[in-house]
Amino acid sequence: MSALIALSVGIFGVGCAGSTAHVRALRAYEREHVTPELINDHLDQIHGSLALIDRVLYQTAYQPGDPWVKALPLDAVKAAQTANRIAANPGAEVKPSLLKLYNAHVSELLERGARLAGPTLAPTVAAVGTAVLPDAPPAPAEATAPTLSPAENVRYPSIIDALGQLDPGLGTLRGAVDAQRQLALELANAEAQLEAAKSSTASSPQQVEQSQAHVGNVRTALRQQQAALRAQLETRVVKDARSKQVVQDAISATSVALRLAMEASAMASLVILEVSNLSRAPLSEWARNGPSAIRLVHDTPGKVRDIARELEASASGLKQLVQALAKLDMIDPSDVPAFAYREGMVDELVGFSWDSVHMVAEAGGEAYFYNSLAGAERNSSNGDTYDYTGRAYKLAYHVDPIVLASAKLTAKFDVGKIPDLLGLKLGFATNRVYKSGGELQNTSLARQLGVEGTLSDALDAAVFLAGFRVRGRIARFTSGTVDLVDANNGAVLETAPFAFSQKELNVEYDVIPRNTPVVKSLAFGFGYFDYTLPKILYELDNVTPDLDQGTYVYVRETPPQAVRTRLGTLGLTLLFEQPATRSLSMFLAVNGSIGLGPHSYYFLNDTTLPDEESNRERIKHTTLGAGALGNLGFRWRFVGADSRFNAHFEASYRAQFLDSELRASSGKDKTVNSASVDVFHGPTAALGGSF
Repeated sequence: MSALIALSVGIFGVGCAGSTAHVRALRAYEREHVTPELINDHLDQIHGSLALIDRVLYQTAYQPGDPWVKALPLDAVKAAQTANRIAANPGAEVKPSLLKLYNAHVSELLERGARLAGPTLAPTVAAVGTAVLPDAPPAPAEATAPTLSPAENVRYPSIIDALGQLDPGLGTLRGAVDAQRQLALELANAEAQLEAAKSSTASSPQQVEQSQAHVGNVRTALRQQQAALRAQLETRVVKDARSKQVVQDAISATSVALRLAMEASAMASLVILEVSNLSRAPLSEWARNGPSAIRLVHDTPGKVRDIARELEASASGLKQLVQALAKLDMIDPSDVPAFAYREGMVDELVGFSWDSVHMVAEAGGEAYFYNSLAGAERNSSNGDTYDYTGRAYKLAYHVDPIVLASAKLTAKFDVGKIPDLLGLKLGFATNRVYKSGGELQNTSLARQLGVEGTLSDALDAAVFLAGFRVRGRIARFTSGTVDLVDANNGAVLETAPFAFSQKELNVEYDVIPRNTPVVKSLAFGFGYFDYTLPKILYELDNVTPDLDQGTYVYVRETPPQAVRTRLGTLGLTLLFEQPATRSLSMFLAVNGSIGLGPHSYYFLNDTTLPDEESNRERIKHTTLGAGALGNLGFRWRFVGADSRFNAHFEASYRAQFLDSELRASSGKDKTVNSASVDVFHGPTAALGGSF
């Protein structure tokens, strides 16, 4: 869903959804009471706008001077008349959005125009204008269409086809526009596949490289197609009254199509905010809206993904068309008809002012360590004593930490009434500017369960709407060694390279209201840990079985082997936050959990014989694990809350301890463990600012 918010940035260069202007534009809709019906209504509006773009440009018969084309752009009178017609059948919105007004207005024009159009010539402007908009004032004299002879009033399959026949150089215009749209859609799909390949643990480096190469090839093809279309549109075609009329009509149609795409993009960002608000609705409201809520969870992810890609593809050539046609008609692109009426969500983003300048800077770093904390040869835990005297070997790990650093700086400028009209984008952006020792990536519940496609989106949406928090992460350590050490004298007998990955997934539900004075969250949850390490396991017998506190002594040990630790945990997380000053706050998160998981390992039947399958005693146990996590840090906002410039610094240190042991079925008579505790820990820091 976050990708959809970025969509309104990517297509038109509008500032990010967090910018002052965009937030102000969305505030106009805060009066709406968010319900599943409202969100579904907005999704239907977005989907309807996509269909209308195709109908206006590609699917509606046209002849020069057609009144329906001239009537396409909304003005105050047309908007009021359309709003009155919508009021007869009110929907979930308190006040219809501009997108809904445009959808209703354009749909009615196309339907009535199709009914009124004759077999050869279209009706007069007055006839159609009166039928569609009975109360509209007459058009000014200077706006009257040039007089065309009957021979020139040829009906074309669409307005794009009419443009293509104005000049021999535009003969393949429709094919060029369609090709650009298909390439844009292919690029969106290829980029989605690349992201999926990068985030999937099942993807090989070769698959990622192939996806990257495919994205590069499609991006190159799209640039070439854009250049070819640009060259076609530079052909001078305004030679006579007929050509001028077609160009003016095309400006009206393409600018309305662009306006529909922009309003649909802004509405998509609003839907994301509405879904977030709906997730915090009381259970009683969910009970009243059960069918709509189910439809929302089922339909929203797929619709959002499809709409995002279709919007990007449909809009790929519209900006070029509007700019080129405006140049042919010798008008400023900011004066195209569809942008004369300024009552939509995107209108807060127009005009050159400080709100037209958007800059975002982010920088941060993280280090993630693995350590194995081994105890002394004789140690105590929870009153029990463990004596490893007599063991022959132990392992020592030397794992390089994962170190990541990232930086991002972007600047965008909105000029005139069309955001990012000049395409000015400055800066440098990357996800990783430095990486060492491995990589870290976030994951989702659906991905870890192996659910893909629409079901994956539906599952993630259902978890989110149900009020659960899901945190998933995969850490891949790619640089390290392990030493086989003589337990008697500490001599290193053998060293081998090794790498491993650790998966972590936590699903939590907050059971207290947020923003209490100190305790910000009290969450119960379940989690999953999965990692494999070379280990030596030690079997110890309890020599005091009749006492409450056991004394365990060494009996035997396994050879070094890959031991997989998998724990399903239940835990409790507390988050404390205490403001130190108006701009500085300290926070502490603590988690305690217990878990169970399968464990398999083997001893040698005869330690004097080689480590071969025929000499192995394989054992399977359920391991009992305990985990503790602490995260201590601070946040510092060093700009006033009323400033348009927002800057903050955050730093924290996270440490996670995992200990497990295997008990024999006879209770406390016997135990098997690795004589160590696994620790994953490291600091994070982030500095960010936006203007």
